[in-house]
Amino acid sequence: MLIHREHRYVVITPPKTGSHTLARLLSRPVFGAQEYASETHHNITIPADCAGFRVYLSVRHPLARAVSLYRWRHQEDWGDEPIYPFLDFCRELVSPLAKPFDATLVAWAGGLDLSGTIRLEHLREDLAALGPRGDYVIPHENIDPALRPPRWYYERTPEALPLALQWGAADMDRFGYSLDSDW
Repeated sequence: MLIHREHRYVVITPPKTGSHTLARLLSRPVFGAQEYASETHHNITIPADCAGFRVYLSVRHPLARAVSLYRWRHQEDWGDEPIYPFLDFCRELVSPLAKPFDATLVAWAGGLDLSGTIRLEHLREDLAALGPRGDYVIPHENIDPALRPPRWYYERTPEALPLALQWGAADMDRFGYSLDSDW
């Protein structure tokens, strides 16, 4: 969770939605000082002294987020053949035994009254709501040009797509993502 007291906003940053990029970007002078407070999975509490602040949720296309979660949890230096198949990971996402860290963004938002979202795919456009002016460079943390694009995983394992769509359906609906949107 990123807190900006002067401009009175809070940004909830679920895993694999650009949280490191946002933390680095929002700490720059163009955005002003900010604080970082860790949030526990499914127990997001806005600090009492931030009552009345605008609340934003960082989001990412669920199909790209599923791949990012997979890479973070299972991808090691295994070349072309994974140790833990992507299809098995997608099955895990929709199982009752899914880990809280893998929760959908709708679950992360819970009952929060959101002022808006900050889409990883449209940072510059969505960050305008937070008030920065002027030209600034958006850092992209953890982007390795050697990594395959998310679509590659679904093209290579088409059986995973319906599972990932099932997992991400509520996110796609609530945050306006589709198979055709940027991911």
